[in-house]
Amino acid sequence: CIAAVALLRVWGLSEQSLAWLEIKFFDGFQIGKAQIVPLKILFGLVVFFVLLSIAKGLSRRTSRGKMLSRKLDASAIETFAKVTTYLGFIAAAIIGLSVAGFNFQNLAILAGALSVGIGFGLQNIVNNFVSGIILLFERPVRTGDWVQVGGTEGFVKNVRVRSTEIQTWDRTDVVIPNSEFISQQVTNYTLRDPFGRIVVKVGVAYGSNTQLVKELLLGVAKAHTKVIKDYPGNKVPNPSVIFREFGDSSLNFELRVFVREITEKLFILSDINFAIDKAFRDNDVEIPFPQRDLHLRSSIALPKSKD
Repeated sequence: CIAAVALLRVWGLSEQSLAWLEIKFFDGFQIGKAQIVPLKILFGLVVFFVLLSIAKGLSRRTSRGKMLSRKLDASAIETFAKVTTYLGFIAAAIIGLSVAGFNFQNLAILAGALSVGIGFGLQNIVNNFVSGIILLFERPVRTGDWVQVGGTEGFVKNVRVRSTEIQTWDRTDVVIPNSEFISQQVTNYTLRDPFGRIVVKVGVAYGSNTQLVKELLLGVAKAHTKVIKDYPGNKVPNPSVIFREFGDSSLNFELRVFVREITEKLFILSDINFAIDKAFRDNDVEIPFPQRDLHLRSSIALPKSKD
């Protein structure tokens, strides 16, 4: 205020004008039925930003607290911190408006205007906002989860009130409206635990020793460090080999294994394929090429017509 007064004096504003501005600044002026007091508005803004800073600081301190981290998982702590921030914003806004002299009896008018706005095109915004609240409290999708929604697959980076940010395997950030997580089918590969199953399909030539094939596949699975073997309580099945079918050109098998980190699925699958190829070569097990019979039929040449 002092700087503003000094600046006005430099511009040559008269004492009478300064006195008039001072009166309007402290006592306010009338617009319709509303009394506008700039000093109260300024003080209300200061109160709002101070309370908002306190709420954000409390949220950060809560998310980093050791006592809370012992009782809740990381996603629950993140949800608690975001809810604390949102509630702090609402409280700061209400207190700031009260200090600024806002008449809360006018909320009915604002609510009516807001309902008209929703009817004319804010349905998607409200839908995404409500969906974001549901996601924060229900937590079917959490930061760090590997999910697939629609045609997008990747890791959840951030769950906001209006949208959720997903980073794909190409490290491309995709922003998806929260309503899609509520209205569409969502696949969450790591919701309960990081375990997951990998199915490796392989075919061998007819005449191969099927028992030897089974032993080789199981040996490859058990030799990999990230394949689960003998999990306590038998909650996760051990590696298994399924003889699927007698195919057109091969005997088809499936090696089914559970791994500790499904997010590393592609790398583990590649390691297992390399190991199977080596084991089959060392034990003379043939992986056949598809065989197709080609039948040729000779045609009788027709005599040429004479013109």
